[in-house]
Amino acid sequence: MPADNIDRITRSSSEKDEALIQKIIERVLINPVFLEKLSSAIAEKIACQDKQIKVCEEKVVSLERKVEDLHSELECQQQYSRRNNLRIFGIPLTKDEDTGNVVTKMVKEKLNITLTANDIDWCHRLKQKRLFTLQCC
Repeated sequence: MPADNIDRITRSSSEKDEALIQKIIERVLINPVFLEKLSSAIAEKIACQDKQIKVCEEKVVSLERKVEDLHSELECQQQYSRRNNLRIFGIPLTKDEDTGNVVTKMVKEKLNITLTANDIDWCHRLKQKRLFTLQCC
């Protein structure tokens, strides 16, 4: 058999196979039993996905509540940590200053109260807009 005949037979056989497969697919797609099973499988999958979505939504709500609670707790802790803070305004900025010494000197001069370095946990300037603020604890 020549090669052309084999190609023609193979092509013809392949076209017949494709046509047969196409007919089977068309019959399957209009088969009520197949459609019912397919519909049922899809509905089951959707129901499963809906359950997973609901669980995720509940988890999101729970996590949002936790974030809210933690934010509130953090705010309380920050408020508590600021209870000994003192902001002093109006002290001019000097080059290479020791803010602790500046505050102890100012408190002694203006309020007649003697502070030591042990009385101050930390002391530094805060920059606010164009003003410099001295904050001490």
